[in-house]
Amino acid sequence: MEYWIFGLANENVLAPDENVLTVHHRDCARCPISIKTLVSDPQWIGPFGNRDEALQMGMRLNRPIQYHFCCSQGIAIVGPSALVTSTKELEAWSFEAIEAEFHVQLSQRYGLLRNRTIGAAAARHLVAIRNWGAVEFARNQLRPGRSTTILDHLAMRHEEDNSLEALVLRNPFSRLFGEPQLNEARRRLRKVADDFGVQALSS
Repeated sequence: MEYWIFGLANENVLAPDENVLTVHHRDCARCPISIKTLVSDPQWIGPFGNRDEALQMGMRLNRPIQYHFCCSQGIAIVGPSALVTSTKELEAWSFEAIEAEFHVQLSQRYGLLRNRTIGAAAARHLVAIRNWGAVEFARNQLRPGRSTTILDHLAMRHEEDNSLEALVLRNPFSRLFGEPQLNEARRRLRKVADDFGVQALSS
């Protein structure tokens, strides 16, 4: 089965969170796409042999990506400003697909912080995510002794569930990290619970 990505020419530099690419499969009965359109229209890129390959392309382009809810398989939408797949569905994804979804979700979290008092730090982190990838960035941030300025900012507002530390502990994203990194995330969440009187997230 072939998969194609739509929206390649839609990039909006003024509103990067809206630059969502959409994955379609070639044989969708609800929105049939002619091969002529796929080949000639610059909005489309493909083909890809499976959904994971298409999702990874979105990550390489540093664009949020979602599955179009159009086929009889009921492909769920993922990514910013959309319905996220259930945990059970995510558990069935390949390692690469989980990594790509983690990239989308972490980028979205820091993107939403750019207009706050910690916006400069969030912007620097977004650059690092683009350069290193979200998983490598998170592993580096979870080294003992690294700054927790953003986590502290969120915890003071009882928004610690939107932190990097909370995200890496969630299933299936926890599969991307080793026990030392997960333990550091738990330690930090317990600390902000003590410091700011918030409820530490369970692992």
